[in-house]
Amino acid sequence: KKYNELHLMKYIKNRITVIGMGYIGLPTALLLAHQNRKIICIDNDKKKIKDLKSGNLTLKEKSINLLFKKKRKYLNFSEKIEVSSTYIVCVPTPVKKQSKFLYKEDLSILNLIFKNLEKILKKNDLVVIESTCPPETASKFYNKIKKKFNFYLATCPERAMPGNTINEMINNYRVIGSSCDKTFEKTKKLYQLFVKGKIYKTGLTEAELIKLFENSYRDVNIGFANEIDTICKKYLINSKKIIKLSNFHPRVKIHEPGIGVGGHCIPVDPWFLIGKDKTRNNSVIYKSRILNLKKEDEIYNNLYKILNKKSKILFFGTTYKKNTEDMRNS
Repeated sequence: KKYNELHLMKYIKNRITVIGMGYIGLPTALLLAHQNRKIICIDNDKKKIKDLKSGNLTLKEKSINLLFKKKRKYLNFSEKIEVSSTYIVCVPTPVKKQSKFLYKEDLSILNLIFKNLEKILKKNDLVVIESTCPPETASKFYNKIKKKFNFYLATCPERAMPGNTINEMINNYRVIGSSCDKTFEKTKKLYQLFVKGKIYKTGLTEAELIKLFENSYRDVNIGFANEIDTICKKYLINSKKIIKLSNFHPRVKIHEPGIGVGGHCIPVDPWFLIGKDKTRNNSVIYKSRILNLKKEDEIYNNLYKILNKKSKILFFGTTYKKNTEDMRNS
């Protein structure tokens, strides 16, 4: 009996459970997969799990497909979270529309994962949150569980770009927010299995904020570019020319204007930082988010003026950016 218990503990110690088989979870599992490690891949989408078990990959990105063919044999797919020693959480944290110009974070999926993990976590287990979260999400979860027993919690915001996912995950820098020094060392050792970029140490909330600031910066900059575009149109001037020449200045880097902001990160993450009613209107992040939403109205109104009800419209490119299959918030 003692031998069987030791054998079971050794078996569990080599297991890594990746929760969420989307744009981040599946590539992460593939990069970790090796003949000496057992990777458990979890998703509550029955069809997705069935397809993955059959070798059918819904993600069309070439580098992911090549890796899937090579490492699929090291992956085990399941709809339920199985006991491991390491858990990597890669589930969506979307926003819910409250009104035309107000969205609120929806952490229902993440909270369900936390609830399920709470039932099976053991002393000295490692949990890594890659999902993008509002500030203090990780610390609240950690403080709740550590009252019962000691475990290790880290936040390591995802690093990926649809169309270039594997390269980004391997070569980009990573930030690891950790509950203690030992957590950082354990998490760093885990990610060094495939990450070639530099790995930086922060606190749990610091890591969450870094991810939110990165995408909010881009949203604010795009908002500024869109406002430039609107101003230039009043004077019948080409905004792209103006921006190009402005960017010759060594300390200026204005983004390109567009028809709106798509994707899963830039139009979503800023809402995690936007405060309540009393502070919202003083937020440059909020004003930029609204400006970018209004840009869609501006484009629509301009089209409405020149089209009639019988007009046929052909869209060249329906994804949110070029060279990707990603339709989210397009």
